[in-house]
Amino acid sequence: MRAMAELGEGPYQSGAVARKRGQTSTALSQVRQRLLDKGLIYATENYGYIDFSVPRFAEFMRRHMPYQALRRRRGRSGSSKSK
Repeated sequence: MRAMAELGEGPYQSGAVARKRGQTSTALSQVRQRLLDKGLIYATENYGYIDFSVPRFAEFMRRHMPYQALRRRRGRSGSSKSK
């Protein structure tokens, strides 16, 4: 939701939200569906677009929740650094 707010005012293209998070639309689809089920966002009449259910919620999030870009996870190959 914070990535949506970072894009400005909605509605937001699902692909743009995924890119902002550094993920694919497919990878984000389960999160999107959970937010839809909870009523926090809704799918607009235009295919592929979503928006917040609460008016001015993007503005609220930008004011009260600093944006933190996701860090990429390291592989599980025992990545210990040697000097």
